[in-house]
Amino acid sequence: MLLYRIANRRYIDELKGEGARLYGGRWNAAGLPVIYTSSHISLAVLEIIANTSLFHLPKHMQLLTLEVSNNATNEEFKQKNLPLDWKEFPSNTSTHLIGDRWLIEKRSLLLKVPSVIITTEHNWLINPLHTEMKKVKIKKIEDFPIDERVLQNLKQ
Repeated sequence: MLLYRIANRRYIDELKGEGARLYGGRWNAAGLPVIYTSSHISLAVLEIIANTSLFHLPKHMQLLTLEVSNNATNEEFKQKNLPLDWKEFPSNTSTHLIGDRWLIEKRSLLLKVPSVIITTEHNWLINPLHTEMKKVKIKKIEDFPIDERVLQNLKQ
């Protein structure tokens, strides 16, 4: 399986979940590392735009393509089973509790969750502390500038 992540080139190959550990995210409270990835490149673009201030978007972004072994353990949280407030912004403790429990219990390497942006598409969380982390390999890293037209439209 291929998964995608867009980030500043300084951190693109660090598969430690450090940013999420420092700042938290929709599916984790600060203090717990997790790697957020998307099932499609286009969703990864939307996620970085939605979760990063326009003025803080890195000028030197890169696309990371990860290859995850087909036999890696995984589980899925389906939208119908999530709390009613799972899409709230900023994210809240109900989604943090779900993700934190999954991370701490190390039940699987991967967790498939619906995207708030496009609820029929999915993001995949990777637990960097899971014993199966060796099943995640960097397949490709490439420069990925966001089209200037997109950035100009965001400024308007």
